[in-house]
Amino acid sequence: VGNANTPVVVSYELLNVFDIDNVVSRLDNDTLTVINDFYFSLYASFHDCSPQRCNSHGKCALSGAVWNDDFIQTAWDGIDFSALWDTNNCFCDDGFFGADCADACSVGCYGSADCCCDVTNTCDAGNLCDPITSK
Repeated sequence: VGNANTPVVVSYELLNVFDIDNVVSRLDNDTLTVINDFYFSLYASFHDCSPQRCNSHGKCALSGAVWNDDFIQTAWDGIDFSALWDTNNCFCDDGFFGADCADACSVGCYGSADCCCDVTNTCDAGNLCDPITSK
């Protein structure tokens, strides 16, 4: 009744989960070591993926399978982190496109697919120029 049951957020703070005392107090050193090892292996795997799958011009996408409980519980061995990669797509660096980032954008092909809008090799999400801002 009244305002007692309808709290209002008046401020917020974004924290690393490991900076929250109630979380850290529940984790022992062995658990923290396992978590750190997991993230180190994950980052190392994605670093290795870039030259293998993205021609060193992008970052590997995470496979959609990782959101499937069956994949995590039965299909993934917990060791081969390359199984987490989407082997068909990369997030390409500016100036590159394609599933494996092998293609360089062509400057000056305004309004067509797979082109870049200006000499800085920036493209929109579909690698198409914006006809309103491009000349």
